[in-house]
Amino acid sequence: MNAGELKHRIEVWDTVESTDGDGSFIETKVRDIRAAIIPQTAGLQRQTNAEHVLSRSTHKVLMRFLSGKDITKRMWFMYQGHRFHISFILNPYFQNEKLEIFCEEILLEEQLFIHYVTIKTKKRDTLDAWGKAETFPPERHRCRIEESQEVIVNNYGQEIMSGTIIRLPGLVVIGFDDEFSWTDALGNLRTGTPLKIKPIKDATGLVRVTEVSLA
Repeated sequence: MNAGELKHRIEVWDTVESTDGDGSFIETKVRDIRAAIIPQTAGLQRQTNAEHVLSRSTHKVLMRFLSGKDITKRMWFMYQGHRFHISFILNPYFQNEKLEIFCEEILLEEQLFIHYVTIKTKKRDTLDAWGKAETFPPERHRCRIEESQEVIVNNYGQEIMSGTIIRLPGLVVIGFDDEFSWTDALGNLRTGTPLKIKPIKDATGLVRVTEVSLA
């Protein structure tokens, strides 16, 4: 690649384990990289819709292979206050010359909810032929996930240990037997059911956030 093509100096960010030893994770800038940020045109977006993982891509980031060979999908880019989540990483023809990284720009109002969780909601008062609660199709929600060990008081007044707090925008109807699945900061698939559900209201009484504590 020609150096003149790489007109943008972007920041590479990752989530790393805190040095406090409490099991929590913090967002950390890894380094700067020279790259080219290319908006996806409507035509390109229609082409990438054939691949579900690329269907939400808004930009393509080009860089030298050696500059970005250790970049993973759990990382993200920052450029002049804009945040880009990585959807797919392509090494064209496996030539190890350049990387094409397809990204989704996260708008400012969405940056509080930068993670995703899948919720499998059980139908209330409905049992299948084996006497088990039926479930609705799983739904994917934007959210904010924080991982740290802390003692909470659940909805029954009991003190229990929680390892994950998931905050969802607005009012989300959730039951204690609903199944959550998400990917943690280390890329591991996690699952769990709620220990505590707390709607958080603003000064007008409107629910702005649904906070869910899990083990």
